[in-house]
Amino acid sequence: NRFFSHQEMASSSSHNNNGIPLATLLEWYKIRDTFFGDNHVSQNIPLALEMASSCHHPDARWLTEACAGKDVITEEDAKRVFSAVGQNDARALCFTWMLGDRKDLTPLRRSADLGFALAQAWMAEQARGEEKFKFAQLAAAQGERDGFFFLGICFCNGGGCEKDLDKAKENLLFASDLGDVSGMCLLGRLFDESDPQRWRWWGRAAALGSSSRFLSNFAKQVELFNSGSGSAAGDAQRRGHVAV
Repeated sequence: NRFFSHQEMASSSSHNNNGIPLATLLEWYKIRDTFFGDNHVSQNIPLALEMASSCHHPDARWLTEACAGKDVITEEDAKRVFSAVGQNDARALCFTWMLGDRKDLTPLRRSADLGFALAQAWMAEQARGEEKFKFAQLAAAQGERDGFFFLGICFCNGGGCEKDLDKAKENLLFASDLGDVSGMCLLGRLFDESDPQRWRWWGRAAALGSSSRFLSNFAKQVELFNSGSGSAAGDAQRRGHVAV
């Protein structure tokens, strides 16, 4: 199995994201997660807007400009701002949907059709079969973190495509290296328990707020290691790959 190095992933993501530097991309994902309370990050809209004001990502600049001069403290405040932007703005359509009840997919689909990668990723989450795979591919082709995650799920389950665990791991690795906690959890599952990679990714996910899978499995593995039975988890701890 071939896995991309961090440098290869950075180069690929930068290329697919219109040359946006990896550091800027990661900064934007942190802002976005904070704004929407996603990816195991607590929602804090004012803090997200403060962070966005110094970020050079196009979506961060758009968010800053859209909210400039307005009191945007709550989700309702943000929805009013986004709704006023217009029905042909892909970001506004997607962001409004994300802050709503998410039952009506019309604005999300419109945003996805306009080419907004995050909307395409969320359409992949909502759709099934070949449509799910199509939207996941479109989002991943633009270097969207959530697109990589849902494309990994498609390949993992054979959703709209042939099941391919190598491609599932590859896309989940992209998502995980971009900070997707659910991607880290699923990626860890695809490695055998004797493989230190499982514990590396579950450990990172635990550090970022998703600890149930790590805690329920790691202690038992370390106990086996200490008893002399051998364990990738215990070995990973000994080598410093996982902090406990």
